[in-house]
Amino acid sequence: MNIDKINLKGLTLASAQTYGNVRMIPLIRNKIRGDLRIGLKSYDEDYSVVDLNDKTKYTSYIPHGFIVNWDNNGSPICSFGTELYRKNIRKDNKVRVKKRMVKKIDKNKLRLLPLHLSMEYYLAQHFFGSDIIWDEYSKDFTKYGLGSRSEFTYSGSDIYGLEKALKVFEINENQVGVLLYIADAFTSAFIVSHPNDYRKLHNSLVEDFYCDLIQHYNYLYKELPDMFPKIDDSNINSINDLRKALDNSRSDLKDFYNYTASNLLDCYVESKNIYKMGTFNLYNFITYLDEQNENHIGECIYREDGEIEYLKTYRLDKDQTNRIKLLKTLDKYDWNLRDTARSMNQSKNSLIQYIDKLGFGYILKPDILKNALNSL
Repeated sequence: MNIDKINLKGLTLASAQTYGNVRMIPLIRNKIRGDLRIGLKSYDEDYSVVDLNDKTKYTSYIPHGFIVNWDNNGSPICSFGTELYRKNIRKDNKVRVKKRMVKKIDKNKLRLLPLHLSMEYYLAQHFFGSDIIWDEYSKDFTKYGLGSRSEFTYSGSDIYGLEKALKVFEINENQVGVLLYIADAFTSAFIVSHPNDYRKLHNSLVEDFYCDLIQHYNYLYKELPDMFPKIDDSNINSINDLRKALDNSRSDLKDFYNYTASNLLDCYVESKNIYKMGTFNLYNFITYLDEQNENHIGECIYREDGEIEYLKTYRLDKDQTNRIKLLKTLDKYDWNLRDTARSMNQSKNSLIQYIDKLGFGYILKPDILKNALNSL
């Protein structure tokens, strides 16, 4: 069974905190159960290679993995020991080879590679192309599919002010996550099950990766306006009136941030059940792609009662959105260029030019691509 929406059941939004161009909305868990815990395992290799089940490999810089423990009977458990420090940098490049994005390491314990689990899911979309051999496509594409796909991202350490913000922001009681905004653009969501785990993993956000659009906003806007609750003092006649007005203003502000994150929260998603863990399920997901709005990929863990226990997301930039939407459209029409072009209200040559613009020109035969580009 898959999920069709991302929701924050069991969580409450707290007041925003701002530093420079970084704004974070703390997420508070209403009921702490303690039967699912998440710890962090640091890696220190220069990059990692993950062998996947379909004879493909995923290569990236992977600074850490998450260790997920759970209890099938709902009893509280302890989290895996967390490492939040950097080891000495070595002079020689080293590579870590891993088996699978999600690996069972004990009866009720698994290791997952956060965000990389989502990115591999994104890169693998329609990877092997068409079952039909069309004349326009190259022999390599017909035989091997899309080949070596890649995406460029920025580390959180490249985001101006993020590392400092993580150090100075106050962690609320029972806080288990955040909604992260850079230059007031909704950037990502991060949620874990237990507040003690969040305290240990709070700084790991600086080791996550972010899209080019977020880095662009990061350079453009270095400071954000303060967003204090607006209060009409004309109706304030007592302390109770003031308290009520303040609560209403804070509620309005939370509604505003719920709205700004609406393209992820309560948005329909395409999901895949990756792993069943007793009464919990781990999913990959991608939001239904909308060229006019923001789009996200991510992974999450839900209880069978629908309460969210883990969430990690990555916002796609425009080109990433267009690439995955193009592949989905091609797949929908069995990779027939003429039918796909007709569905997109453009000519076949225009579609080929668009395919090349998005970096997929190599899947076409050189003469087909050349003729289309010469028709510009």
